[in-house]
Amino acid sequence: MQSRRRVLSSFAALALLPVLCSHAEESHGKKTVKLNFGVINYTDHAIYDVALNGHGYGLAPPYFGSIGAMLLTPFELGGPQKLSWRHGSTGDIYTATNQLFIREEDIPKGGIPAPFICIHVYPDFTGEITYTGGTTPQPTARGLEILKQRVDRIAP
Repeated sequence: MQSRRRVLSSFAALALLPVLCSHAEESHGKKTVKLNFGVINYTDHAIYDVALNGHGYGLAPPYFGSIGAMLLTPFELGGPQKLSWRHGSTGDIYTATNQLFIREEDIPKGGIPAPFICIHVYPDFTGEITYTGGTTPQPTARGLEILKQRVDRIAP
């Protein structure tokens, strides 16, 4: 009985591999990749409707806020990505002033679960894309410096 359960568990895990691993595919002539996705917000207000190329993906509370993760989200590879978000209080929509790119060679290969793409939104209306092969999006050096300055301002 025990060995039967072990064999069935192995088959179940194998069945999930295509779901958990990232992969690139062609869609309408454009190459896309499916990645887990998260947003980290370094501004002093909540942001909503964080999107790349008009496709909404997430929201995040202020100062290193990140809520949840979206699994196996499709992203187009190559060309510039238009990053936009909505201010949580005013409803104003902003677009990153810098260009962002998703390049296949930057994405960690393999791994279970799929690699994370993380969108970092900064107070100066710029963004950054990072990747991690792990399960949690990580802060950037720039983001940590912003958070440190905030703590220094409110510390006695």
